[in-house]
Amino acid sequence: ECGIDAAQAVYVGDDERDIVAARKAGLKSVAALWGYRLDTEDPHAWQADAAVEAPRHLLLPGILSPS
Repeated sequence: ECGIDAAQAVYVGDDERDIVAARKAGLKSVAALWGYRLDTEDPHAWQADAAVEAPRHLLLPGILSPS
């Protein structure tokens, strides 16, 4: 624990297991589309709260805002 409310945190991941972990922890999830993954994987199918093409897109309004 780090003393931060889950509503104030966001989990950014490049694998489906990251999105699943975010859900289990009650966190907003963001799929990082630039990470390592197989060509057969579809990150949009992971149903993250948001998906971003590049790290700089994390700074776009609403992406890191609490849900």
